Amino acid sequence: MLLLALGIFLNQYLGIDFQASLIVCGTSLLFWIVCHRMKSAGSFCSIFILIALIGFGAFYSNFRNQILPTNHISHFLNYSDLKITGFLIRDPIPKENRTGLQLQVTSVHLMDSSYTSDGKILVQVRDQKLPNMKYGNIVELEGELVRPRERRNPGGFDYRAYLARQSIHAILYVNQNDQLKIFVGQKGNPMLRSLIYPVRRRLLRNIDDLLPESTRPLLKTLLLGDRTELEDSMREAYARAGIVHILAVSGLHVGFIALILSFVLGLIRLPWKIRTVCVIFGLFFYVLLTEGKPPVFRAALMASIYLFGQILDRRNSPLNAIGAAGLVLLLINPAQLFDLGFQLSFTAVISILVFYPKISAWILPRIQIQTHWINQPLRAISSLIILTLSAQICTLPLTLSYFNRLPLLSLLFNTIAIPLAGLIVGLGFIFLLFAQFSLWIAGSFAMIAHLAIRLLNGLVQRTAALPFASVTLPTPDIWMLCLYILILFLFILWKQLQLRKILIIACIILLNGQIWTNVFINPDSKLTYFQLDVGQGDAALIRCPKHKTILVDGGPAYMTFDAGERIIAPYLIREGIRTIDLMICTHPHNDHVGGLNYILDNFKVKSVLFGPSPFESAEAATFLKRVKDRGIYSRIITAPDSVVCFPGLHLLFLSPDSSHITSGNKKQNSLNNQSIVTLLTYGKTSFLLAGDAEIEAEQSMLQHWRNLDCDLIKTGHHGSKTASSMEWIKAVTPEHALITVAEKNRYGLPDSIILDRYKQFDSIVHRTDKEGALMFESNGRTIQKLD
Repeated sequence: MLLLALGIFLNQYLGIDFQASLIVCGTSLLFWIVCHRMKSAGSFCSIFILIALIGFGAFYSNFRNQILPTNHISHFLNYSDLKITGFLIRDPIPKENRTGLQLQVTSVHLMDSSYTSDGKILVQVRDQKLPNMKYGNIVELEGELVRPRERRNPGGFDYRAYLARQSIHAILYVNQNDQLKIFVGQKGNPMLRSLIYPVRRRLLRNIDDLLPESTRPLLKTLLLGDRTELEDSMREAYARAGIVHILAVSGLHVGFIALILSFVLGLIRLPWKIRTVCVIFGLFFYVLLTEGKPPVFRAALMASIYLFGQILDRRNSPLNAIGAAGLVLLLINPAQLFDLGFQLSFTAVISILVFYPKISAWILPRIQIQTHWINQPLRAISSLIILTLSAQICTLPLTLSYFNRLPLLSLLFNTIAIPLAGLIVGLGFIFLLFAQFSLWIAGSFAMIAHLAIRLLNGLVQRTAALPFASVTLPTPDIWMLCLYILILFLFILWKQLQLRKILIIACIILLNGQIWTNVFINPDSKLTYFQLDVGQGDAALIRCPKHKTILVDGGPAYMTFDAGERIIAPYLIREGIRTIDLMICTHPHNDHVGGLNYILDNFKVKSVLFGPSPFESAEAATFLKRVKDRGIYSRIITAPDSVVCFPGLHLLFLSPDSSHITSGNKKQNSLNNQSIVTLLTYGKTSFLLAGDAEIEAEQSMLQHWRNLDCDLIKTGHHGSKTASSMEWIKAVTPEHALITVAEKNRYGLPDSIILDRYKQFDSIVHRTDKEGALMFESNGRTIQKLD
């Protein structure tokens, strides 16, 4: 499994050619056959078979990622009047203001022509109360087919890759109810249509009938993997408390199913081997009930391989079972290697198997209390803490890299939460079983489950509310990850003297490498300009020498989306930035000021600059109030003004001047023309940040300032033709022009006239709707774009 995974990994990040991987695999295999016949070449045999397996991993990954068939639905992207026929491959997923469907496509109708097609798509039906639909229904849908969004900002979620791992390469947006038709007849797997989904729907109805509304979401999540009703605030509370793993239907639930089935089948005295086979079938029936959720499938597969080994009377190692399960999963879909759930599942189980015996052997013998009724519970609690610690040892680098969060109370809280969650799962299975025969008996168990869920939710919310429940940490760099791995191997191999010496020397070399790298590669000699992709809005982070930071605008904030919370803050945490030295609000429109409020609430801000515009909107008024309440130094900027408090950096404010100060004027163009326009100079390089300044403000600056030449400009007003006049572009003559716009925005920006104007002056135009976040680096002499 490890060698296959290594081949897949190398293919993903090195881009190994299909033919090259096949040649490496075939040649290595050929040399292995030759060496195998030469008995004296045993060591070479091992090397060649290792290379062959790695090559096979790269080849197989390439093979599975080959170009999709010509009739695949993804070849019909970006048509707005597309009619698609297919059948539902799962029950609808209701969400706020929309319903999600998964469709197996059978045909496509475009411009009076029909085509046979194939592939799965995700369908989003907006703001509509849909007719009753279920798995297997044949439907016709009309809408716009688009490619899923890829990662837009560093460290952000790659929705396109996530869906691609599920073989979904397109999303259809349906806006009106009459764009959806349901036909007579059904398709799909007969067993899923006639047995699995009816049972799943019945169980969900039982939960709705027997549990109050406040506790239904958690039980549906724990038993059937249905998170549609679970609130985001509750998920965040579980994450802060360090027990978010409980919300994933996985090993805990599979274990309960196995125990219940073993107990019931044992009562009817079935032979052990037949009973074990029935347990395996029962586990996969449960996998189907949870709609084949990957965590459940992984856990069931691991358990089934282990149990099957016992049936064959083979000496079965849990590590071998895990390896076999991983091999099967990667052969089914190599892309699963890059799924976070896959990584966490296997690292957690391997970590427990490796570290739990060593830690428990050292700690448990030292827990000896003569009073038996105290000693046994204490040892049980200690074992649970050690189990949690063992699982977290290897998963820690993953959780820090993906979530930048270290739960401080998870070791202790898991001793309460895991048994309580186990009780809830057990009670849930029992009352669902009795609900098929007696609602009175089922109701008694449901009431106990309800109380247990209330207790667990209450404990989680109180624990999450503690200020020290968790801490945010930056993403560990490659040096720290390698050092951590070496320390783990040092712990495992401590008793082997020669390996211990080698690992200690390797740790010392690694530490020296990190220290001397920082000496020779001096980050204080460079300035980084980072234009975040916040949709239809502006937000730029400038990282200056001496670890100083400037944040210019914060993007929009709406009821369902806050750029400060969703985009800016995660990036700051990922980079280890806790303090904003200077915050600049160019003007009080929501698409610039909205996200700054979250940053003020959650980060230390030393000083704030804003223009003379009236802050009369709700978001802008909140911004000013937060600045005042926190006692942050603030200043109103008018041209000419400047800031020189940062090493090697000079900020000159070109606008607004007194002619644009119109107190109380709410007209959009007036506020835009009161935007702060900043010329940032670092060495011989310069950045011009134009906010939303329009032609009126540009003309004023052209009259008052002689030298406006810059290397990079953040264009005014999102590439609208109300800004970026020909005279202005001729004066600034930038090498790089940045336009901040959302994909397919309703304003039709950027305007093609503006794009042509910048191209006339040989400026390289960069757009956030096309490229996502944009990053540039200056060494004081030149500016270069970073990938």
